[in-house]
Amino acid sequence: MKKITLIFGILALLLIQTSCNSDFLDTSSSTDASEAVLLSTFDGLMIALNGVHRHMAGLSTGNQTSTNVWPGMDGSQGYGGLYSHGIVIDHMGDDLVIRHQGNSWHHSAMDWSQHRNYANANTLRTYSFFFSIVGQMNMILANVDNVVATEHQKNMIRGQALAYRSFAYWWLVQLWGERYDYTRSGQNNQLGVPLVLEPILSPTAPPVPRATVQEIYDQINADLLRAIGYLTNNPVSEALSRSHISANVANGFKARVALTQGYWALAAHHARQARLGNRSRLATADELLNGLYDHTHPDFMWAMHQPPDQSAVQASFSGYMAINYAGTFIRTSLRGITTTLYNSMDPNDIRRDWWVSDPNDPIYDIIRTPAPIGNGTRIERYGVRKWRSGGVWTVPPTSIVVDPAFMRISEMYLIEAEAEFHAGNEAAARAALTTLMEIRVPGFTTTNTGIALRDEIRTNRRIELWGEGFRWLDLKRHGEGMLRTSVAFGGGAGPLFTGGLLDVLVPPDDVRWQWQIPRREILASHGLIQQNP
Repeated sequence: MKKITLIFGILALLLIQTSCNSDFLDTSSSTDASEAVLLSTFDGLMIALNGVHRHMAGLSTGNQTSTNVWPGMDGSQGYGGLYSHGIVIDHMGDDLVIRHQGNSWHHSAMDWSQHRNYANANTLRTYSFFFSIVGQMNMILANVDNVVATEHQKNMIRGQALAYRSFAYWWLVQLWGERYDYTRSGQNNQLGVPLVLEPILSPTAPPVPRATVQEIYDQINADLLRAIGYLTNNPVSEALSRSHISANVANGFKARVALTQGYWALAAHHARQARLGNRSRLATADELLNGLYDHTHPDFMWAMHQPPDQSAVQASFSGYMAINYAGTFIRTSLRGITTTLYNSMDPNDIRRDWWVSDPNDPIYDIIRTPAPIGNGTRIERYGVRKWRSGGVWTVPPTSIVVDPAFMRISEMYLIEAEAEFHAGNEAAARAALTTLMEIRVPGFTTTNTGIALRDEIRTNRRIELWGEGFRWLDLKRHGEGMLRTSVAFGGGAGPLFTGGLLDVLVPPDDVRWQWQIPRREILASHGLIQQNP
């Protein structure tokens, strides 16, 4: 397992170089700390943990070279932090449309060719990104017991490290393994990814074979239960910013995992637990329409602040999804919602304003004006306007970017609604959905039952979480295939990038639901790691 070994072996050095100042997170850092200090003191482990937060936000170090980069972040504009992999996931689904050529980013994700090519650099970037998180968490967990710190401080480190490792493996097993089939719970013996739970620091370490999907989910759940225990009622954890993983976020992870596995009662329970306390709340209508740009947004449970002097600039989330960002990508090709999903919204649903309804609205005048006044952005119907850098309708400097949110409290209500429905508690499902929707649709009520209620919950999940990295994963876990239609994708150049996947059902047992393992990993294992079909 040479590839993973090398990823894990260089992380300590990289984290020293990518550690952040106190304006970004909650601890000071040093750019000249030694590796020994990094792993042997509480402050050093906080530097390491903050380096992973920075990794998630896609923040550049300013001193990266071809041999000195974060795994999965090698200077490619299309691959920054976690959000960049979520954007790929949504391009692979059936709710996001590319209507103009623009540049070529995400076209190979859209047509499902990228993830099926074991030599593709982008597939390797995703694999490396998540395994780099696993590797760093293993190093932190191997050293935390030996540092001088209070038990609350150590538990905060332990809890975040376990939660991060489980989160990374949840992504990895969904992409490279077959979907978890809850009808054969406990017997999901299909191959997943290598399960690495200890630091691998030697390039000559023996390769690690692929574990089963069941084994990986068992480890994910064990890690999350421990993480929740370490973080709950921990005053050190509760004092940290939203960039850190709290007990609420760890419960949110558990709710996501349980939903993926079909453990409905457990998913609903942890979705409710994730909402406890006053760190986050459901946003008002005005707050939902303010551009979702700041990490302090009331709806955000876990989000990364990006100060102007540390932002990922063109590789940031804004570079792909903020309508007013001064970047070549967003200027030439606004990503759009499908017409059918947009039209499925109630006429009074405020979320209609997350996309362009009238391209001639004067609110876009500055944005559409060429530089230096504006950005010359092509404004057209159904284009995304859910996010705005700085929350303004002007074009701020490229260093002003949206703070990416990785978990919102709104998602927890949707998880609860879906889980309660499948658990047979339709009244509870309607109540959870109504709590969310009455803010979005004045006077909202629902009397739906059965499949109509299920579809109402699913549709609102698609609308609410559009562009946040869920759709393809949801399609896979539903096990019902994917059907993009020319009606939904119609207009512009949208169908040009669908790779023959338009008006064609991709069945749930199609091998294309599994990503190809990168060639480097296959070769380095000397045949131990088996390739997906």
